[in-house]
Amino acid sequence: MRKSLLGILLAATLLPTTAVYAAGEGAAKAAYEANKSDVKAAIQKGIDAGLSVEQAMAELLESDPTNASAIVAAAVAVAPNRAAAITAFAVSKGVTPAVAANAAASALPPAQRAAVYTAVGLTPPATQNQGGLLSGGGTTSGTTVISNGNTGSTGGGGGGSGNTGTRS
Repeated sequence: MRKSLLGILLAATLLPTTAVYAAGEGAAKAAYEANKSDVKAAIQKGIDAGLSVEQAMAELLESDPTNASAIVAAAVAVAPNRAAAITAFAVSKGVTPAVAANAAASALPPAQRAAVYTAVGLTPPATQNQGGLLSGGGTTSGTTVISNGNTGSTGGGGGGSGNTGTRS
């Protein structure tokens, strides 16, 4: 008696969640099928119908896995505060980590991009600052700059003359 009462109670607690998901199920996919060029609007339609960002994204990924990059970018654009979770969810749905992270990063400001790479176990790429220099996480010490680099031949035989640059 006790086990069946617990089973009924558990089923009753899950019922509202199931009903909400069932009500919005297919909304994102239908909007996407109607207009594949507006992925962000399709995800928003799914959310408006009661789906989570991840549920709406899953519908679109199932419908058109070849457009995963645009789907992930649109999902992150709709909910940028959930970018890392959305990226990890996309990977769990079969999107490669690099595609998911690069797509998510494209929808975020530069200061927030590292988190999406970290969420899927990748190292964030180095970025160029306004001066054209590469920058990345962490600190550097003892930087060496080489000027007047290798001027030797790179052709077929004999090789080049080596690095004739200077260190500063």
